Order: sequence, then structure tokens, then C-alpha cells
Amino acid sequence: MSHEPRRLKVLHAPRDIGCNAYYLARGERVNGFDSRNLVYFKQWYGYPADIDLGMKIDDNPVYYLRWWLQMAKVASTCDVLHFNFGGSFLSYYPRRWIYPDAALWRRLGIATFVTFQGCEGRLSRYVLENLETKFCTNCRSRYFCEGGYDNFKEESNSQASRRFDGVFALNPDILRSVPGARFLPYSNVDLDEWRPREAREEMRNRTVRIVHAPTNREIKGSEIIIDAVKALKEEGEDVELVLVEKLPHEQVRALYESADLLVDQMLIGWYGGVAVELMALAKPVVAFIRQEDLQFIPAQMKEDLPIVSANTTNLKEVLRELVRDPARRHQIGRRSRAFVEKWHHPNVVGKMTTDAYREALAKRPHPTGASGRLPVLLKITKPTLRHFALLYRNMSPAGRFARRLHGLIKGS
Repeated sequence: MSHEPRRLKVLHAPRDIGCNAYYLARGERVNGFDSRNLVYFKQWYGYPADIDLGMKIDDNPVYYLRWWLQMAKVASTCDVLHFNFGGSFLSYYPRRWIYPDAALWRRLGIATFVTFQGCEGRLSRYVLENLETKFCTNCRSRYFCEGGYDNFKEESNSQASRRFDGVFALNPDILRSVPGARFLPYSNVDLDEWRPREAREEMRNRTVRIVHAPTNREIKGSEIIIDAVKALKEEGEDVELVLVEKLPHEQVRALYESADLLVDQMLIGWYGGVAVELMALAKPVVAFIRQEDLQFIPAQMKEDLPIVSANTTNLKEVLRELVRDPARRHQIGRRSRAFVEKWHHPNVVGKMTTDAYREALAKRPHPTGASGRLPVLLKITKPTLRHFALLYRNMSPAGRFARRLHGLIKGS
């Protein structure tokens, strides 16, 4: 009796920014892998997750028993670990831990990857010293970066390509700061769910609605966008700006569908996950695209790119042209939907990552099952397990009572 070969198991962890890992895992399942995503905690946006450990933000995971149980499952069953937001299970800035668990997974025969998604990979001092649009200048986290986080990030960035089988970055500018990384498009939207709708008659010949959805106003250049739309209104253009902030993800869909166009950001040099969602709805997107960074993306993607590029000095005029030309907006929207289908579909991006997984796994002995990994795991982790067994014993009510009793006897 023949059996189908076991589907190799992939786990994305431990964070999921913008639901990118969740949908990428779904795309990888289409490409033949048993892929899931895990988060330590869910963000307030309400994005779905396959596995939620329900921890508190910024808690040290090693103090959670359910984390240890999950690590045991990872060690015994996973073939590929794909870390997100530039850190592994135990990367921890307050303790200056840089990928301390990476060597363990590789010794167990697990292929490991990491994706950088934003400012966890960017270096503030590089931005301030080298880029014309210095989006770190007014960022509320700038002094945190300058106070030591930049040094931690720089060391993490330099070690990534040595610690992992593959390193990805979702924004091309990050490749300037992360040696050995390669560009990976966003995969944060289900294109079967996010489909364009035909414009209703009552939506025609009305005020042009411009949407802007900043998670960080300083980095996105929100004041520049607000001022540009305000100036257009004062000059007689029939426009309105809809700011989408601090809303759960399930509530923003209707606002996006009512938009005529999106202005994403004016400083970073690329577009974000929200732009992918709006393009999936066939909405035109305006953003600042740094031309020098286009060298890091595929040539065909550069040629297909439908984003209307604007900068801090010409945004008002770029918007004016789009406001006055609904036919152009419609044409750009159609191109945008086709672009997302070609470059951002989770199945397409999942093909890119699973090809990388297969290549990495082919270079090492095939991962053994739980029985083969157990002796290696016990040898490596025995001192650590002993330490945490003592820690849990001392933290338990029985342990605390025993210490008090010992103190009373010793003091009597």
C-alpha cells in the first residue's frame, strides 16, 4: 500500500506584522508545505493567527510553560522555521540577546529563515546621514534608536546571514542595512476576499475621497499629506481626506472601498501593506518611491509598478491631476489589481519562499524525526532545562513555602 510523502512542516514566528506571515503560510500550503504561523500575542488590529500563545507584550517567553511546550513541538516536528520582524524566538533587546536559539534549530536539522519588515532592520543613523528624506528626524523612537537600539540592530543585521539559511526584506531600502538579504514582496492579502467592486451610480460625480492610513504619522509623513489636501480644498478642488487610524482591521474595509485613491507615505521610499490592500481593490496609490532602491527589486516588477510616485514638494500637484482625471484613476486602479495578482498573491510569494526552503533543505541531511532529534536536543539543552526546572520549582507555592519554612528553622 503506497503512502503520500509527508508534507514538510513550516512555522512562521514569533510575530506577524500586518498579517503578512499568516497569508504567506496559506500560500506556502498551496505550494506543497504544511505551513502555519505562530504569534506570542495578537496585536490590537485583530489579525488572524493559526497559533496564538496569548502572552503579554514584551514579556520574556521563557517564563511561560506553554512556550516551552511549543518549543518541544517545534524541535520534534518542524522542518523549516521562518522568523519574522528580524528576530528569532529568543531575540530580546533588553538582554541584548541576538538569535541565541538559532544554532539549536540548525543542529536539529531545521532550516531557518528570517524576514525584516521595517524599522527593526533600518538604522536611524544611516537614514540621517545618507538619505535625502530623513524620516527618522521626527520619529518618536529616534532617541531610543540612538540610545543603543541602533547598535543592537546593526549587530543583528550583520549576524543574520551567518545564523540563518536565508534572509529576506519586505522593503528594498532595508537591503542597504542587512547584508545578504534578498527582496521579498508583501503577501498580506487574500485576493479572493479583497476584490474590486463596480462603482455604484451614487458614488460617481461626488467629492473625491483620499484615504491615508498611518500607523506612525511621523514616519509616514502624514502632516505633509494633510497639508496638501487642505491646500487643494482651499484652492477649490472637491476633495476630502479620510484618516484611518486606531481602527481594528475588520472595520477598515468599508472605508477603503469608499476611497477614490490612497496616499500611503511620503518619506520611506516604498509602499506598505495597506497599499497592497487598496491596490487589490483596484484603487490607485500615491507614495514616495525612492528610485535608487528599485535596483533591489526584480526588473519586471519595476516595469510593472503602478504606484504614482510623489515627493514632499510635488504631492499637491500630483494629487490635483488625479482628482481631476477619474479615467486615469480607473486605469491605474485596473493596473494595480493586476500588479497585486502578479507580485503580491500569497501563492506567488509562497512559491518564492518554498523554493528557498527546498534549496536549503537539499544542502543538509534530511531532518530526522523526533526520535533522532531527541538525543541531540537533550545533550544541548540539559543545563538550561535544569536551570528552568529549579526556577519553576522556586516560583511555585510549594517552593515558596519551603523557602519560608527553611528561613524560620534557620532563624530559630
